[in-house]
Amino acid sequence: MDVTADEHTTAEPELVSVIISAYNAAQTIERAVGSVLAQSHQNLEVVVVDDGSTDATREILDALAKRDDRVRLLDPKPNAGVSTSRNRGLAAARGEWIAFLDADDQYLPHRLATLLAAADGDVDGLACGHTIVLPDGNRRDRGSAASGTMTGLQAAVAAFGDQITPFVWDKMFRHSALDGIRFATDVHRGEDTIFVIEALAACRDVRIIDDPLNVYYVSAGSLTWGRVPPLTESDAAAKRFEQVAVELGSQAQATWPVTKVITYLNSANLAAGRLPADQAAEFMTQARQRFSWAEARTALRQRPAVGAAGILLKAAPRLYSKVYAAYAKRSYGVG
Repeated sequence: MDVTADEHTTAEPELVSVIISAYNAAQTIERAVGSVLAQSHQNLEVVVVDDGSTDATREILDALAKRDDRVRLLDPKPNAGVSTSRNRGLAAARGEWIAFLDADDQYLPHRLATLLAAADGDVDGLACGHTIVLPDGNRRDRGSAASGTMTGLQAAVAAFGDQITPFVWDKMFRHSALDGIRFATDVHRGEDTIFVIEALAACRDVRIIDDPLNVYYVSAGSLTWGRVPPLTESDAAAKRFEQVAVELGSQAQATWPVTKVITYLNSANLAAGRLPADQAAEFMTQARQRFSWAEARTALRQRPAVGAAGILLKAAPRLYSKVYAAYAKRSYGVG
């Protein structure tokens, strides 16, 4: 029997666009980009947005792009923040799939291949676990509380309830599912979480796997750990979370208080670890007033650890500070 040419044809592996926003990342950017280029799935592009770096970041990126034409550098612009940079990367991305990586983290070599292998049927969104590298070099694996396959709406509801991690860098989305979805540039706290929830909700199905495929490096001097944002930033994030929950319907509205409580817990945590005692006490007093006892109890039912932390912050902020300090030291090596 004759075999047609079509039967001999092997489909081209799907193109994955990995978007990296880099600002003064000279110490880590080569490691991050290199971890993408070393993927076992080779059909990819690394879309790097230099967000107005003033160190040697651009020179390092130019050298990487000369060595591998899969590295695409967007024209540099003045520093505008990670959300604007990621949106530029999204607009330029050509892949069927979109992934993100922070400039100081890395992928494990089989990260993209593992996620693509799980992307069958109607799966438009994928999430994986990650390995946390503490400042002392110790490592811990973390992931989402949820696992398996669910609809996009179910995944968004789970993300509001802290069952799926709020990070964008441990996810991958089908490009077509992200039509019109961008990072909020008017919100400067929780913008990753907003994007993740909206993106999950736009998916037909979402699959969560437990494998730790990303490496996240904890640095006490990073924006995540080194800066105490004003509560107005958390207020703006909470307002946006509520708007998204209303748009998604009753299931999301039932779980979004968990994310609200987490938002103000995170603010209180940074204040407890970074501000002088009197300033921290005032900051935490204001933070605990931002959510109600009813919202803390809702969180307690849906995510007991979050609800218990919220109740402790409202009832005994000084004790909360001590408990959180011990937790941060044990879990992240900072405090």
